[in-house]
Amino acid sequence: MKPLVLLLITLGSVYATQSTPLYYYNNGKKVYLQKDITRSLSSDDDVYIRSNNTIKIKNSVIAKFHSKEQAQTLLKGYFYKRLYGTTYQIQTNSSQEAIELANKLYESGEVFFAQPNIAQKAFRR
Repeated sequence: MKPLVLLLITLGSVYATQSTPLYYYNNGKKVYLQKDITRSLSSDDDVYIRSNNTIKIKNSVIAKFHSKEQAQTLLKGYFYKRLYGTTYQIQTNSSQEAIELANKLYESGEVFFAQPNIAQKAFRR
């Protein structure tokens, strides 16, 4: 009986988290994601499906700011490193937080771009 209750609670929480559409911005357009529950449960990384491609979202955001001063002001409280110019990698605690932060930065209009750090399997052509 207890395993059944635990399973129902787990499925309910998964359903609740999927009720809000997951997306990030790429070239100003929303890219919708669907969490791949079967793969996410078997690994430490969150795995998503984007346009029939499987991707992993790392616990960080890549963003390009208008100036270094602006980046330093907006990123107070975050661990970050400058990659080059005004492009930064911002660490988060989870892939979900990375998606939310990237969307918040992009929607603020304070950045040229902001998106979660994505790992995708390379294929030979």
